[in-house]
Amino acid sequence: MKPLRVCRVCGLDAFTEAGLELFVRNKKSAHGFLNLCKSCHRAETKQRIYRTAEFIEVFRSRSPDRFIRCHFCTEEIIRLTGSRSDSLVIHSLDENHENWNPTNKVPTHYGCHSRYHNTGEKSFNWKGDEASYQAKWQRVKQ
Repeated sequence: MKPLRVCRVCGLDAFTEAGLELFVRNKKSAHGFLNLCKSCHRAETKQRIYRTAEFIEVFRSRSPDRFIRCHFCTEEIIRLTGSRSDSLVIHSLDENHENWNPTNKVPTHYGCHSRYHNTGEKSFNWKGDEASYQAKWQRVKQ
């Protein structure tokens, strides 16, 4: 019998509706749950919070005025946690999220980061060359 959900981290299986309660809810996913168990989700969240705290000082040390500035819009990032459009997100320059080398990580606003990935070359909305993308990005920035 095929499991309804399998955790992508630890491999935990859920074969019944009751077993699905061990997984993280997400109404957009199949069966209403992600392929991530609650314990692995907690561990990933702790790691993400730790990494963000670790990189805040790295980002401040790079700036002469000690402000953390968005890589895309160059405005100051004030909110260091959360998922609002002006909150901090750590962007990977080489698109390898496992590479935690400080030279690979830059600070961005949540909104700028989302816009970049939704209109950039790697997205399904990409319709041109780099020059047209930069012109579109400048219009969005204003």
